[in-house]
Amino acid sequence: MRTVIVRDMESRNSRKGDSDPRPEAPDPFPDGRAMSEQLVGSRGELVIEHMGREYRLRLTQSGKLILTA
Repeated sequence: MRTVIVRDMESRNSRKGDSDPRPEAPDPFPDGRAMSEQLVGSRGELVIEHMGREYRLRLTQSGKLILTA
C-alpha cells in the first residue's frame, strides 16, 4: 500500500520562506492529473494522509473509485 501526504496550499506557501536547505521534490503531477493506476497501483488502494487523518482511495469491483475516511 502506498501512502501519499497531501498538504494544503497554506502550509505549502508558509514553507517557501523557511531556511530549510533541502530542495523540494518535483511535482509528480504537474498538470494536476493522474491515471488511477498511478495512484492505486496493483493493490487497488491508496492511503492519503491529510491534516492528521487517513483517507483511503479504493478501486471497487465494478471499476469505480471510492474515497473513505
